Amino acid sequence: IKRLALASVVGLRGASPKPIALPFAVPPLVPADMEEWVTRADEVSPSLRQLRLSLDVARLEIEKARAGHLPTVGISASLSEAHTRLKGESRTATGTSPFPPSSGSGLTSNIALQVSLPLFAGWSVQNRIKETLSLEEKTASDLEAGRRGVAQNTRAAFLGVQSLAAQVSALEAAESSNKLALEATELGYKVGVRVNIDVLNAQTQLFQTQRDLAKARYDVILNRLKLRQAAGVLAPQDIFTVEALLVK
Repeated sequence: IKRLALASVVGLRGASPKPIALPFAVPPLVPADMEEWVTRADEVSPSLRQLRLSLDVARLEIEKARAGHLPTVGISASLSEAHTRLKGESRTATGTSPFPPSSGSGLTSNIALQVSLPLFAGWSVQNRIKETLSLEEKTASDLEAGRRGVAQNTRAAFLGVQSLAAQVSALEAAESSNKLALEATELGYKVGVRVNIDVLNAQTQLFQTQRDLAKARYDVILNRLKLRQAAGVLAPQDIFTVEALLVK
């Protein structure tokens, strides 16, 4: 079932997870200060950037609504060209004689300036201003809540990485101790001072420690990715960094 779930996630049938390469060294966090991670998250987090843009839009909407009280100026201009052609004749006592034809053209331009000063247009402008002010207040509140949430998630992820790194070190020491204990128990069994159940218990203790150690190693890698995600700096390069920690 677990393999089917893995195949569904990665989109490959028969995918098999790679074990962590040994010896395993927990990569140090850069920067090493938690508050620097929080500051970075506050600056570049995609969710916070979106909220800040929403707040800017809300403030522009306020200015737009307040402009409903301001006079408006409109200007229009037109340019037209006309062509004329004249042709006629003159009459005298002796007869008629034609005029020579003539033609001409002319340009006509018009410019109009219109100024409108709103006196009272109901309460629509005031209501729109109140609406935009409420929207700005809500957006600012959402931004502050988002900042607190991002800071909390970043701190939790940072402390989680530190805690897991310490757990890995402790379990590595416990693994070495359990290996020595198993060797001593097996030797005692051979010389007859230990029974079979003692060997089984020592083996169980070692296997449990190795299981917990493997999980802690995977968890510290995963939480490093979660920290970078919380800080808004997760990038494709981080996947290659993780791949370098696995068996080739």
